[in-house]
Amino acid sequence: MAELLGTLAIIFVVFVVIFLGGESGFNAPLFKNLSVASFFLPFGPLLFSFAARVAVSRMVDEEREAKKTSRPFSLKGAIFWGTFVPALVYFLFVLGILGLTDNVTPEALNSLENLPSSLLAIFGILGLVTIWTSYFIIGANFREILTEDKKVRPWIASALVLILPLGLYFAGFRDFLPTLSFTGSVFLGLEGIFLITIWRRVFPHHPKKWLSWPLYLVFAVALLYALFQMFLPS
Repeated sequence: MAELLGTLAIIFVVFVVIFLGGESGFNAPLFKNLSVASFFLPFGPLLFSFAARVAVSRMVDEEREAKKTSRPFSLKGAIFWGTFVPALVYFLFVLGILGLTDNVTPEALNSLENLPSSLLAIFGILGLVTIWTSYFIIGANFREILTEDKKVRPWIASALVLILPLGLYFAGFRDFLPTLSFTGSVFLGLEGIFLITIWRRVFPHHPKKWLSWPLYLVFAVALLYALFQMFLPS
């Protein structure tokens, strides 16, 4: 249910932005003030946006259930379309935002001051719904890891899921883009490196094992960039 609510909220916001942006025309430049630092900046947010390890485990369960009931289900197809469709939606959303304004803020929707206040209020509410559903899914997975893998007591695991985000907020992680970049680059970068390492050990003779090296590079660059930005700010 949480996934459905989040998906519907995202679809509505993206559809409205694309529609309004298309009507306004596309006049904003795609590239401006480029630098080496700005080239690496999107790594963290992109990793955060496309992180779907939690969904993959659910799809594996779905595939097992499908096999039991002889129901057709393609895990590879689900992963492919689950990656391609969001990427397309993100791209169209960016075009829609740039069609509405050429002065885009890190939160994107905050730069749409020319839209009716009622529509912005709806966007804000749907944004909260989307954040809540994402938090619910990730939190449930984190709690499951603590209880099933680490044998943490359920009430302690639930408390950690609730307290840790608040702790990060009060620790100073309040700016949207830096927080997103840090989370995507550091935590998801490390997660990606660990998952690749696990895959290499499970399938040591896989014919496509060489693909792990460029993936290592992507996650490592994102991780190092975030750490340099944190400890050596410009």
